[in-house]
Amino acid sequence: RREFPDFPEHGLAGEGHFHAGNAQARTGLAQWFAVAERGLKAALDRDERAGSHRIWPHHFDLGCLVDLGEGRGVGLGLSPGDALFEQPYLYAYAFPTPAAYRPCDGPRGRLHTEGFHGYVLLGDELLDGEHPDKDAEIFFRHALSCAETSLG
Repeated sequence: RREFPDFPEHGLAGEGHFHAGNAQARTGLAQWFAVAERGLKAALDRDERAGSHRIWPHHFDLGCLVDLGEGRGVGLGLSPGDALFEQPYLYAYAFPTPAAYRPCDGPRGRLHTEGFHGYVLLGDELLDGEHPDKDAEIFFRHALSCAETSLG
């Protein structure tokens, strides 16, 4: 078994299997991943520095890394919810972690510095708008710019 220090004790950490569960919840989760995927695609489609979009198995989030060179980069994606936020959220973070993140006062999202350092747009806030796909794209573009600037 692979060791993932932040993976909770659960049957899936070993040889367990997913069960179908609640169809409405599965549909809702699929919709969140679809919005994030479309937002990432629109924001990064022409950025040659962006890697493939993938599901990270130890967090079950959809993400993409943007390689800025010299060991620096920005991670962008969607978490379906975790210990930080009990709802889906979009995120962007710089690596290595900058000495200070630039405040990112944009049309959507905010700087978050407790437990996770980066920019977030909570699912509730994303759904407040009339165009979640476009708002996801705007968040990813703006947060990428802010994270990149934070790295200097």
